[in-house]
Amino acid sequence: MNKILVMFKIIITKCKDLLILGRYNNPSGAFLLMWPCYWGVLSNISTKENLFSSLFLFGLGSFVMRGAGCCINDIFDKRFDKRVERTKNRPLATGKINVKEAIIFTFFQLFIGLMVVIQFNPKVIIWSFFIIPIVVIYPLLKRVTYFPQIALGLAFNWGVIVGSLNQDQNINYPIFYLYFAGVFLTIAYDTIYGFQDIKDDKKLGLKSLA
Repeated sequence: MNKILVMFKIIITKCKDLLILGRYNNPSGAFLLMWPCYWGVLSNISTKENLFSSLFLFGLGSFVMRGAGCCINDIFDKRFDKRVERTKNRPLATGKINVKEAIIFTFFQLFIGLMVVIQFNPKVIIWSFFIIPIVVIYPLLKRVTYFPQIALGLAFNWGVIVGSLNQDQNINYPIFYLYFAGVFLTIAYDTIYGFQDIKDDKKLGLKSLA
């Protein structure tokens, strides 16, 4: 009985660390990913049919994809996170989660994200995949360029476009004004956010707009 309780405790602790790895304990970033999706959906309401189900799916997709993105970021940045004050207690940096576990959890979240996206029309599905390369390479950009926030802005606001396509399968070109407004907003707040790491980033040779 004691062995079962110990095993149960280990599983609970591991699940907790995985959720922290995906930042589910701090959902502000997921909301920042979700709002552009909602802007896109609500910018062109041709019909209220399935409106609330679409908003729910975009909300769910935002949370799991943000979680997957955080895991990818931490896998790439493991050795840097150990040496940055703000990130030194992250599960991968402390060793509470190993890289193999992080990769498995990432694919689990991506699978949920796939199950969400296939609920939409074909154009939404196709355009959703266009942004994946930027999501993957984003964590690497701060090693080579001072403009990683631009890539983050492009990725974080892609929901404006796919949200719009959910309502109208024809490309609504004026929606790009809203998209790039969101891009500039993200660049602004993430640059401000980056100032808290500026001393450690300089020591490690990492770059950012900050």
